[in-house]
Amino acid sequence: MKNHWKILIVLAAVFSSLMMGFLVSNLANRSEDEESSLYIQIPGNVSEMFQHHPEAWNNVFMNVSSIPEFWNATIPDNLRGRSIPEIVSFYEGRVFFNNSEFAYCYVYVPKRFHQALNQTLTQIGFLVYNIAYGHHN
Repeated sequence: MKNHWKILIVLAAVFSSLMMGFLVSNLANRSEDEESSLYIQIPGNVSEMFQHHPEAWNNVFMNVSSIPEFWNATIPDNLRGRSIPEIVSFYEGRVFFNNSEFAYCYVYVPKRFHQALNQTLTQIGFLVYNIAYGHHN
């Protein structure tokens, strides 16, 4: 009878360890899937060209290949002809606000792709800022 209790205790300990491992793994995956918000805008040195010309931002927003018309940037082959929403979607993100009057947009992107998207957009000349809502990311 004493052996049954020992076996039961060992099984309970193993089960508890497995459950803890599952919970820790689940929490780690959830934090990887959390989204980050980014604010994307044109470089400051060209802002005058975009003021009161929403069509300029719309051109850039819908096709980043038009960027060299406005500022000095080399568009990588994999981005040519792509829109900002398409580029953001490469990183499983989405545009949630676009303002053509003031030439900026906001996007959500999973935190695991935050740096890669930031680097891609910065590489072609955009200013990219992380947005924290009431807490630090």
